[in-house]
Amino acid sequence: MRSDPSYRSCEDFVAGHFFELSPSEVVEVFRRFVESDTEFLPLVLLWRVKRILPHLTGTELMRLVEAAVRLPYREHDSKSEDIFTMVIPFLIPRLPSLALWELNTVAWAYGRVRVRHLPLFQGISEAILLALQREGTVMRSEGAVLKFFTACGQLHMRLVREMDRLLTLLMGPLQRSQSFTATSFFAQFCTKMDFENHPFFLAALDKLTDFPSLAEHCPVLSIQQVAFGQILMPLTFRPHIHSQLKDRLLASLLEHLAVTFPLERPLTHTELEEKKPPADRLSPHLLRQLQTVEMAVRLERPFVMAKLSQSARQYLLMIQQSAVEKLELTRVSSKQHYQVELALKDLELPYAMEVLHTPYEIDVVLRGKLGYKMIEVDGPLHFVNDTHAYHIKTQLKHRLLAKLGWQVYHIAWDDWPDRTHNRQEALRRLLFGSSPPPAELSYYTPLFVDLREAELPA
Repeated sequence: MRSDPSYRSCEDFVAGHFFELSPSEVVEVFRRFVESDTEFLPLVLLWRVKRILPHLTGTELMRLVEAAVRLPYREHDSKSEDIFTMVIPFLIPRLPSLALWELNTVAWAYGRVRVRHLPLFQGISEAILLALQREGTVMRSEGAVLKFFTACGQLHMRLVREMDRLLTLLMGPLQRSQSFTATSFFAQFCTKMDFENHPFFLAALDKLTDFPSLAEHCPVLSIQQVAFGQILMPLTFRPHIHSQLKDRLLASLLEHLAVTFPLERPLTHTELEEKKPPADRLSPHLLRQLQTVEMAVRLERPFVMAKLSQSARQYLLMIQQSAVEKLELTRVSSKQHYQVELALKDLELPYAMEVLHTPYEIDVVLRGKLGYKMIEVDGPLHFVNDTHAYHIKTQLKHRLLAKLGWQVYHIAWDDWPDRTHNRQEALRRLLFGSSPPPAELSYYTPLFVDLREAELPA
């Protein structure tokens, strides 16, 4: 390469010999330049991706998406085709040829960029089961499928048949495991994906009753905080399933947190933004999780409140009064929020955007004579799979705010009209022409189908 008299840099050389590269070489060069944080050339190489995809092996496709994660992609925009969606039709038929670690890497990559594709993840789960059978591998540890389950949790993908089989295979590793983080993660996952009636969940919850001993195997307090936060979800979000065990464990956990991560006063924004906080200070993420738990205990868990000591109750009060970290909106959500705001202005309705109601940030709060009304704009990841079934976090948020006396209205991302006058009509219909929203919400019923259908070309 350097013998070429026109050589000036690797970037110039590859650009000059761009069309001489084989498909495999394009992938390898792409990976190397991404790893070296060279931004321009990887984007140039992507121009050729569509041509080379049919000629790549499953492993090469895996390496391609693994490297592409490091490009400045924040999320998937369903209206524009990117590398992650282009790869899928070629990747799915090659999944059975991949090793277990490669399948986990593919799942990890799509979870990181928040690209949710049900057939892809069904294919990955089936290929994982085939790989275990092909390699004669007994599930020795939960790490064999941890990345896959993590990605499914991030994308709210519920694959009933495949996950049921994988959770059953995980029973042995769970019983042998001393991993605090893995046990808490899988308990959280079962709650997220509605597997609380699976024997695996009860086994995980039973193991977590001895969480102080498990935590001793994880001496790093920052990692402990992650695990404690994961435990809080299964103990809080479905209070009527295994209620006695959950009440007892939640009260015990709150007492433990009050001692391990003490608070003398509510935390401020300045303290939450410190680069190197004390090891025993609550992280902003765990603090927000505890603020949700505090609201849930106060509004719907009287037996938990009755079990708490006075010091633990004081701890929850300081949690409630602490500052809250600012959450960043996704591109899809921020665009739709702006459109809702414009429609409210056109209708001359009094409103406020992104209002903090600790621990929640409310998308829209209606003011004045409109009473206690809120509007939540629900993006794709508020739902499970590609349905209108709400994710459990959205269900809890709706339920708790309703118990505080709010009427919480919802607009799904794919139920929002494109035309300005139809958006105004949609808000009129939502706020003044429909029944008050229910106190509990598990499924979104489209409200503006006729408005959206009227916009379709004849």
